[in-house]
Amino acid sequence: MREHRESEERYRQMASHIQEIFWRLDAESKHVLEVNEAYETITGGTRRSLLDNPTSYEEIIHPEDRVQVLARLNDATRTGKFDQRFRITLPNGEVRWVRVHGFPMRNAAGKISRLVCTAQDITEQKQAEDQVVKNLEIAESARAEADALRKATLSLTQDLHMDSVMEALLRSLEELVPDTLACVIVPEGGPHLLALGEREIPERQKVSPKYHPGHPLTLIADERPFLKRVLEEQKSVFEV
Repeated sequence: MREHRESEERYRQMASHIQEIFWRLDAESKHVLEVNEAYETITGGTRRSLLDNPTSYEEIIHPEDRVQVLARLNDATRTGKFDQRFRITLPNGEVRWVRVHGFPMRNAAGKISRLVCTAQDITEQKQAEDQVVKNLEIAESARAEADALRKATLSLTQDLHMDSVMEALLRSLEELVPDTLACVIVPEGGPHLLALGEREIPERQKVSPKYHPGHPLTLIADERPFLKRVLEEQKSVFEV
């Protein structure tokens, strides 16, 4: 009995000094039996509120993650294995990411009677991971744009017939922005723009010359708000 009390005291001292949430859960009732001070730091709740209502931890799990997390926790009371990353919602509305890892404690009969779990705040790690994914998406988009422009440039060096140049350019740009109607417009100086050609899907029946009379066509940006916006902002603009 003395050894058991000393063991419990060592457990409490260890739990009170670690930065992760350290808690024990009854495998049958899913009630929290004990939790350390880190619970308050990470969740914004109080230990007393959790011990008074030992299943209230369910309420801080983000609504979109709650069903899956509780299902995995239910499985863990039988398998002893729990390793999940999910969101929690603090009393002030802030959302944080945690990683919870659990392992079993068995009784004399070998049955799982307790789950001992740790919960670590991984919010900064998750944000860093998301930023990496975003950067990769930006890099892939830039690579696709560069590849499309490379194809267009290659066409310009191989065939300077206007018909072929416009065909290749419009098809290359379609890989970046799928369209049903596209038109190549280049600045001509001041508010004037030169429309060199257009392409429709489905394509019109081919005629000779392919670009019907009227191309090239001079447009005045001041009379067309969308074109004026493109010239002023000097960047891609999408309008529905």
